[in-house]
Amino acid sequence: MGPFRKQDQNFTLTRSPSEIQVPDTIQGIIAARMDRLEENLKRTMQVASVIGRDFAFRILQVITGMREELKSHLLNLQGLEFIYEKSLFPELEYIFKHALTQEVAYNTLLLKRRKEIHERIGKAIEGIYAERLEEFYEVLAYHYSRSENPDKAYHYLKLSGEKAMRSFAHQGSLRLLPGGAGAAQETVGNRGQSKEEARHPSAPDQPHATLGLPGGLPRSPPGRGVSRPGDGRGNEPGDIP
Repeated sequence: MGPFRKQDQNFTLTRSPSEIQVPDTIQGIIAARMDRLEENLKRTMQVASVIGRDFAFRILQVITGMREELKSHLLNLQGLEFIYEKSLFPELEYIFKHALTQEVAYNTLLLKRRKEIHERIGKAIEGIYAERLEEFYEVLAYHYSRSENPDKAYHYLKLSGEKAMRSFAHQGSLRLLPGGAGAAQETVGNRGQSKEEARHPSAPDQPHATLGLPGGLPRSPPGRGVSRPGDGRGNEPGDIP
């Protein structure tokens, strides 16, 4: 039973105010809400948080191996206002209502479990979007660089770098054409991790929206040049396996 009981149109305390524990931070409040969820809803949120703040239904479906049951879980999470539908076309996508909710859900996973999910996401993307994989080089580099698969991480980081170079060359040619300057105002930058992100590697990014070339193109062979962030908090008590 919670600290409140509804009686007629009023709410009354069921215990002394001194016995009620109130979280000190917003993250603590979100974590407390998550702890009260059914286990299947909590795990759905955790897996979705590894995909990103916004996540495609198809990817989540492949990773979880569910379909109708997954739709029910997502509907419940929508009703609880953790997530909402972002788009129906060209495919069904959801988004966490708040970035902090995604961050809290992500950080409740053990580091080993996160790495496993990141790799499964990479494999799911390779299978689902095989015919237009170039569009996802940056996202694949992001997920594999956070998995235990440095070879795949290096592969997609390299492809991402080559893709960025082609874009630079294309925009450079536009500047040589009459009126091309206006069309080339937006250039592709190396949007690697910020210093703040480097200090807190466990914080989830949003690869669909912000990722360009995660961490920059490695100059050394796989296993040395590819950064695979760890999290000192990964083994703290209370983590959900």
